[in-house]
Amino acid sequence: MNFLKNTVMGLGSAFTSGGVGSLPFTVTDAASDESPVLPEFTLLKAKSKQDGSTVSVFKSQGPPCTLTQNCLRRIKTLRHPNVLAYIDGTEVVNGNVFIVTEEVTPLKSFLDDIRARNGPNSEEESLAVSWGLRSILSALKFINMDCKMVHGRVHPESVFVTKGGDWKLGGFQLTGELTMDGPFLLHHRSSGPKSLIDQELRYKTPGFPSMYSETMLYSTYILIIVEHARSDWSSIVSSPPHAIDMYAFACTAIHTFHPSFSSPSDLSRNVPSGLAGTIKRAADATASRRITPDHALQIAYFDSSWFIRQMLFLEQLPIKSSDEKADFYKELVASVDSLPKHTAVFKVLPALKAVVEFGMATGVGGKAATYKLDPSESQMLPAMVKIGHHLPVL
Repeated sequence: MNFLKNTVMGLGSAFTSGGVGSLPFTVTDAASDESPVLPEFTLLKAKSKQDGSTVSVFKSQGPPCTLTQNCLRRIKTLRHPNVLAYIDGTEVVNGNVFIVTEEVTPLKSFLDDIRARNGPNSEEESLAVSWGLRSILSALKFINMDCKMVHGRVHPESVFVTKGGDWKLGGFQLTGELTMDGPFLLHHRSSGPKSLIDQELRYKTPGFPSMYSETMLYSTYILIIVEHARSDWSSIVSSPPHAIDMYAFACTAIHTFHPSFSSPSDLSRNVPSGLAGTIKRAADATASRRITPDHALQIAYFDSSWFIRQMLFLEQLPIKSSDEKADFYKELVASVDSLPKHTAVFKVLPALKAVVEFGMATGVGGKAATYKLDPSESQMLPAMVKIGHHLPVL
């Protein structure tokens, strides 16, 4: 509560009475009592004044600047299921940048919670991380391959998690197109590098000059600064958009399994063997040889996972046939007890509930009173009951 008190006292006229600039939201509490989630933003919890729904608010730590303005601009337009969902945002003159998104928690808090409940390297953690890393790769495929852009700061602190356990990519301060002059982040290397070096977790990249040997550098922002020190701009400018982000993804993936590692070559035994080869290819010292996000998505580590298969099916549930749904529900009943608890309650259960509600809204002949369960939905009910048993423990 001290963190919240200090935060509110320093908000100024743009944040009086718990407001979010001129936006229809009211701050309720800080999302974390730890340091700010990103160097430029503080993450807060808020509620909509219209319907009371809970949201997350990213409040810049200072007046609008190039990085926070770019973050707001990019998150408005980058719409994808694995990208942090933008709801609203504004810039307050002489105040702050506010970005309102779906309700999320920082990745670190999410993983800390799982480890506190189950201990390290639990099955729940393994399932959650495999689905999460796949989600981040899917977001990078969209950004790098479809939009031809560089994210620029793929980092554990740029990953946020929904109540249902879905990982979302945020942190778009350095995101931009890869032009003839290089990506957006090359042109803003003077926007506070000392601050980034002081505040971020850092890992070495291949060939770093000795001046950085005592500091583990990680942020791709810092990677570019160091390559500038090496006068090695050409390899970055001429590389495909995914080259920068996939190196950072490799660091993020290893950090997820082994937070104390020092470089992408430090593949500890905690990293699944099915993922290690992809990490090595993503962290290749030659940028042009790094694996693309779409190729990384096709590896067996993701493709053969029963949990990922179920989650993907769940997201396509409305368009599946009755026979496909029936088979899915039977498999779900058998595996419910193995699902991550928050995923079962806040992702699977709402999806199943939506199927029933949609049927009741349409009914037979358009009348809800005459609605009858589809034969496949009778297979769904046991799964809903089993998931319901988890509700009291959350």
